[in-house]
Amino acid sequence: MSSMAKIFVVVNLILAVAVFGAAAALLGAQDDYKKALERATKDFDSYRIEKEGDITRLRKDAADQTLKASEALAAKNSAESTLEGVRRESANLKSMNEQLNSSVETLSKEVSSMRDIIEADRASREKLSAEAKAAASDKMNFQKKWEEEARARASADSTIADLNDTIQSLTAEKGDMEKDLRNTKFWVDKYRERYGDMVGGQGSGGRVMSVRGNLVVISVGSKDKVAIGDVYSIRRGSTFVGQMKVTKVYADQAVGEFDDRFTGPGAAPQAGDTAEPSSVR
Repeated sequence: MSSMAKIFVVVNLILAVAVFGAAAALLGAQDDYKKALERATKDFDSYRIEKEGDITRLRKDAADQTLKASEALAAKNSAESTLEGVRRESANLKSMNEQLNSSVETLSKEVSSMRDIIEADRASREKLSAEAKAAASDKMNFQKKWEEEARARASADSTIADLNDTIQSLTAEKGDMEKDLRNTKFWVDKYRERYGDMVGGQGSGGRVMSVRGNLVVISVGSKDKVAIGDVYSIRRGSTFVGQMKVTKVYADQAVGEFDDRFTGPGAAPQAGDTAEPSSVR
């Protein structure tokens, strides 16, 4: 029941009570009927005025309550709209969170891949560093070898100068040299017979690079199929000098021992002499 209906019910009850009271007073005191009626009418008017004021206040309160209810309804609708917006925003945030998690997972995989690449790069750098150190060591070794070869060449040049002096001295003793040459030819034949069963060189021919004592360095090595134990004949032009047996082999050089007990007419090997592999007999 609404507030207005309640108000009207209360008013009707009051009016009814007033009427019944007036009737009782009329029956109980007919003499005072007019006075009582006037008082009742006056009281009723006062009461009516008072109740009309109450009704006016109640209507005003009802209107205020209706306005508040309308405002509350509008606030409810606004709250529901806001809640719906919050729900949509929450759904969007959830979707964005899922996308972010997916992106984070992808990024984690990419970071892991980058770490693998960095680790491989570090290993490659370490390998290159080790190879660089090895190359530097090889360079130092080659430089030392080059210096040794330079000293050997200097010694060979000195030896060649000494040999030139010796040749000039031998030229002055031509008569004795002819006798020595005949004797040398005899020993050369013996030397060839002695080395006849040895395996000849299988590599390419080259030239004498330097001579130190009975050690002869030739310009061919393992890349030219020269092997330890190969025998090479040394000639100066068409003149037979002698033979050497390879004792050490490098990539592009070989070292052999020259047997100075059996030399040909060329006397001793010199830089520039040819070195050809002897044939197998």
